[in-house]
Amino acid sequence: PCGDHYCQPCLRRMFLNATKEESLYPPRCCKVAIPAEEVLKLGVLDGDEVREYRERAEEYATAKRVYCHNTKCGKFIPSSRILREKDTGSCLYCATLTCIHCGKKNHPGECPEDEDLTKTLELGKLQKWKRCEKCKRMVDRKAGCEHMT
Repeated sequence: PCGDHYCQPCLRRMFLNATKEESLYPPRCCKVAIPAEEVLKLGVLDGDEVREYRERAEEYATAKRVYCHNTKCGKFIPSSRILREKDTGSCLYCATLTCIHCGKKNHPGECPEDEDLTKTLELGKLQKWKRCEKCKRMVDRKAGCEHMT
């Protein structure tokens, strides 16, 4: 982007470092991101390294990340492995199911350890708030019918 040139070993090192340290992602020159697809076409990374780079890119781009709760694994669970209707993430590496809200082993119902949620639900009962069955957010009816969409 800026006109500087890099040898393939230096490009390789920059892209591999970006898979190990989020602050180095995306690889940059003169504070401008180096176009990944152009570099990857050069073949500076092997197949496994390209896969690792793409996985890290997806992880770094995800705002609310979910990681496998299995302490022997701990891998990032990409959005394609999140089952929103079940509030569950399924690990691609060890097939462990993780709650996407509390990050612990998948469980039915509310996350029992979430004290803030418990307090909010108690306040909701006092205020006669309802919870959306789909997104689980608290809603308050000011006027209108009882139907919620």
